[in-house]
Amino acid sequence: MNMVLILLMELASTAGLNTSDFNKFKIYPNPTNGNKIYFNLTQEIKVTIYNVLGKLMQTEKVNINSNSIDVSNLSKGMYILKINTENQFITKKLIKN
Repeated sequence: MNMVLILLMELASTAGLNTSDFNKFKIYPNPTNGNKIYFNLTQEIKVTIYNVLGKLMQTEKVNINSNSIDVSNLSKGMYILKINTENQFITKKLIKN
C-alpha cells in the first residue's frame, strides 16, 4: 500500500518538471492484448513495472535498438510503469487485457 502512495506522489511531483527527455516518448499498444509492449524513444531508459499494490513485477533496460519488453508473464490487469532516463523519470499506467 505504501508503494502505491509513493508512486502516486512521484507522479504528482514530476508533473511540473521540464519533460524534454520524454517529448517523443510513446508506449504502444496500451492497452495491450499481446505479450510485448513497444517504446518509441530517443535514449536508453530503465522501465520498472509494479502491480497496483506496489509489488515489483519486472525491471528492464530499453534502448533504440531493443525497444520492446516481454510482458507475457504479467496477468491481466493494470500496472504502473516507472520510466527512468539519466536525468528524469515519469510514471505511466499500462493495462493488459
